[in-house]
Amino acid sequence: MSELTGIFKQIEERNYSIDQCFLCGCQLNEENSTVEHVIPKWLQYEFNLWDQKITLLNGTLFPYKNLTIPCCFECNNIHLKPFEDKVKKAFENGFEGMCSLSEETLFYWLGKIYFGMMYRELFLNLDRADPEKGTITNPEYIDSFFSHFLFLQGIRGKHSFSNFFPASIYLFKTQKPQKIEDQWDFIDNHQTLFISIRMGDVGLMVHLQDCKATKNMEHHLDIHKEVDLHPLQFRELTAKILYKGLLMNRTPKFINTQTGDGPVETHLLPIQGFSSKPIFDDWDNDEYSYLMSFLTGIPLETCQPEKGKVYTWLVDENDEPIFIDVDDDQQNFRKN
Repeated sequence: MSELTGIFKQIEERNYSIDQCFLCGCQLNEENSTVEHVIPKWLQYEFNLWDQKITLLNGTLFPYKNLTIPCCFECNNIHLKPFEDKVKKAFENGFEGMCSLSEETLFYWLGKIYFGMMYRELFLNLDRADPEKGTITNPEYIDSFFSHFLFLQGIRGKHSFSNFFPASIYLFKTQKPQKIEDQWDFIDNHQTLFISIRMGDVGLMVHLQDCKATKNMEHHLDIHKEVDLHPLQFRELTAKILYKGLLMNRTPKFINTQTGDGPVETHLLPIQGFSSKPIFDDWDNDEYSYLMSFLTGIPLETCQPEKGKVYTWLVDENDEPIFIDVDDDQQNFRKN
């Protein structure tokens, strides 16, 4: 059986057991069994998250320290650890250090966190009071993320991309609130394979599978790199970049090949396809206002003062970037 067939067979035959490695699918036993923390332990210690709780897909709160997934010794210590060590070392040098990381390193690091969140929810009841309602996610749901799981095999050296990169990654410098716990923020969205993380003075966002389609808006965002962002401003940018991904009306399509015993290689088909229709639907401020209100916690009537208008904390009336001191919290609003 060829390696290509072997990888697809592995993906197809996953049994989603707590006794199976989330990454390579091998059976776990006393000798090779470990757990992988979805949110790395060093990050949890850095921001006092160990005893804090995160909101899961079903709205329940779950301890960060228990957010673990089954992993074999080889995947954990030989394949995942090098990426973790690179990110940790870069983070120790703050924003500039994180900017020095390659897109590939950030993709695998963030991609594991994204997939790990969903995978952990395979083993958690949707309703703890009624276990018969099933788990938060299920194997069929995880299977719908086939391409992302295949891409993660690059962590093991079993996959590569042919002349394209699957993700749009954004980095912004952020201010640090005085309270350590307030220096951490996490948002994910399954519909667009999106993650937003604020950790200390680093703000990271990624569309994991838009194949850089949303990056065409990056030149509009460069102005926001001129100031260190307030947490509220970072949330607004999160809403903007997430919403842009939601407007994408194409689903990237791939062809997978293999040469000899090499890794599976993925080729991207033209995203535009045979249609002349733009790949993004039109921006709708009314629709966007709902998302911004949800992500910022600001009442909708503030975010959307009138139809077609939306408030912004990012720029003034001259479209110049606004600096909002995190220790001052004076809010500046402007209609767009």
